[in-house]
Amino acid sequence: MNHRAFDLGLAVLCAISKPRQTWSLSAIAEACESNRERIRQIEASALDKMARKMEAIRLYEETFGEHPVKKESYLIRQHRYRQNKRDLVRHRREFKNILSGLAPGSRRPGQVAS
Repeated sequence: MNHRAFDLGLAVLCAISKPRQTWSLSAIAEACESNRERIRQIEASALDKMARKMEAIRLYEETFGEHPVKKESYLIRQHRYRQNKRDLVRHRREFKNILSGLAPGSRRPGQVAS
């Protein structure tokens, strides 16, 4: 499987998705130039990793108390949220340019440079 095609396919799906929109395995496979079975395997692997991580955190908390990840201050979490939101907006803008046939940084005819 071509990882670049896979990443680009997922990025395009993310860029054109509406909030809470779901995609079928077939649609994801088509966008990522893969097959349904491989997408299902990747999904199962990701869910398994998340379940193991949650189990590890639960065991840590039972043994030592609150997990260090949960001790982040409110301000740090807010800063990360805002940074991720800015990154998401920037990436969506770049993907919209790609989808509309524009190269990043290029201008439409007649558009004045700012």
